[in-house]
Amino acid sequence: GSTAGDSVYRQTKRVQRYIPGRQGEVSMTMIFGTATTGVRRRFGMFDELNGFFFEDSGDGTYRCVLRRNTAGGVLEESFARDEWNVDPLDGTGPSGITADPLAIQHMSIEYEWYGAGMIEWNFIINNNKYPVHRILHANVHDHTWAAKAALPVRVELENYGGAAGTHTFYQGSHSFATEGSTEILGRQNSMSTPITGKNLSSSNTFYPMVAIRL
Repeated sequence: GSTAGDSVYRQTKRVQRYIPGRQGEVSMTMIFGTATTGVRRRFGMFDELNGFFFEDSGDGTYRCVLRRNTAGGVLEESFARDEWNVDPLDGTGPSGITADPLAIQHMSIEYEWYGAGMIEWNFIINNNKYPVHRILHANVHDHTWAAKAALPVRVELENYGGAAGTHTFYQGSHSFATEGSTEILGRQNSMSTPITGKNLSSSNTFYPMVAIRL
């Protein structure tokens, strides 16, 4: 809608599984539409505290953003299109391609963890992956790039400036992939206690609520 604060947030109920030592990648199709002052569109793997996303900022530019939670609050590293270090996709980069916000786009964001890995934003065009920006942390910064690596897939559309009219952000399919297998190791079981619960009668006494025996 036209009111400042009108918004739609879509987020997976579960975070995406992180496996140490393996690269992860989130991929999505979308149509950003005409950039409108005061209307922000985002997609990536993030929540209110941590993560990374691609953004139509609502101020006439597109950004690659990294968000991390610290003792002093949430901090963001934001890189506008003219700061992208691989290809701005405005026709002047090595690919010569100009990304059209009115056309359906297929994007992916790759990331490594260890807290010091690389994050890379990509467009998939003509069956080729074109990186637009990379953030490197190892031997560059004195902190991890986020406080955690297990993050949800999230899409945001927000009218923060009170722009008149009806605003849209088309979301198609999304997927999450990781190098190697993500199959469950061992056997999957579920356990429950009776509805009546358990009575722990003596204070300061340890009771075996769950016991695992080989």
